[in-house]
Amino acid sequence: MAPQPLDNDRLVGRRVVVGGRGDIGSAVAHRMFTSGAEVVILDVARPTVTRRGMAFADALFDGSARLDGVTACRVDDAASLPSILRGREAIPVLVGDLSGLPGAIRPDVVVDARMRKRQRSESQRGRAPFTVGLGPGFVAGDTVDVAVETSWDALGEVVWRGPTRSFGGEPRPIGGHGRDRYRYSPTAGTFHT
Repeated sequence: MAPQPLDNDRLVGRRVVVGGRGDIGSAVAHRMFTSGAEVVILDVARPTVTRRGMAFADALFDGSARLDGVTACRVDDAASLPSILRGREAIPVLVGDLSGLPGAIRPDVVVDARMRKRQRSESQRGRAPFTVGLGPGFVAGDTVDVAVETSWDALGEVVWRGPTRSFGGEPRPIGGHGRDRYRYSPTAGTFHT
């Protein structure tokens, strides 16, 4: 029997861990939080961020971030999660990885929104009663319970069995501009501040 989708009424009071704090993960966390779920965002300490100011990733750098009326705050001690979740004043952003969920979290739902474009994501099944993967690299029924397409031509399509589409490559042209609408570093390497 396939897992049942979670509608707004069934989200109230559910604990949801969102892996990934980029624009997609932030949108998912925001929607879940405003639907009544207890949301925790989990990500690495120094994530690569393509859209600062448009994602809860800023909480990892600045201590907090606010998007469309919802605040996220960096939490360095998992022991403080229960009181933050009960207070519902902010979404806690915790440094960590989905493969090592702190035992104190005990999620009802895990959403992997890390958007790993070029690699198959590790299995999230078993980390919560219901697992969701967004984007390429997931296999519904194998690595997650359900996957959601993020490619332009199938955006939002729910996959209950089988793989999501593979990464399509370069940015889609908008207004006649594709790759040229992005700024690129003049040299290869890691940027340090």
